[in-house]
Amino acid sequence: MKTVVIQSAPPTRPDWVEGCMTGVKQWAENNGFEYDCFGDEVFDVLPAWYRQKLECRGPILADLARLVHARAA
Repeated sequence: MKTVVIQSAPPTRPDWVEGCMTGVKQWAENNGFEYDCFGDEVFDVLPAWYRQKLECRGPILADLARLVHARAA
């Protein structure tokens, strides 16, 4: 079994978020883990009806999208 670290964040993000993401990427690479980073395309795996129903619930949408990507990995 392999370990995959999945992060997602919008393409435009504060510098402090960028720093955190860089740290996680380096940590994953240092430990021999696969690293995947997604922008807004992370949501593309979700059905349109689900995205519309939870339109204002970004964290819930992101959690499910990351789970779908994890399953695919």
